[in-house]
Amino acid sequence: MISILKYQYKLFIFLFCISILPLTLVYLYLPGEFDKSYYFFLTLLVGLRFSFFKGGLYLEKVRSNMRDVLTKEMGRIPSTNEIVKRVDDVVKSRDYAFGISAVLVILITALFGKL
Repeated sequence: MISILKYQYKLFIFLFCISILPLTLVYLYLPGEFDKSYYFFLTLLVGLRFSFFKGGLYLEKVRSNMRDVLTKEMGRIPSTNEIVKRVDDVVKSRDYAFGISAVLVILITALFGKL
């Protein structure tokens, strides 16, 4: 799992700071006020995924500079298969970061007994 998130660790930290950390703070300091707040945070994650992190735009952005990144990393010109494989890994890791964040929201909600 760590190798998957190495491409998207900044995104995972961002998602942690806007969903998991605030949800934990709400459950710790406002225990009776917002029982169903996990709906808000799950909706926030889904909304971010489909509004700001669209597939086509992100794929083109990653593809445009992947050859240079792999050339620096490998010390040679990468093959087309290597470029395609790395682009797929980066795109999948973004989706995994969103999925792991959603699972953590549900786990934290279950730990606090609000599910």
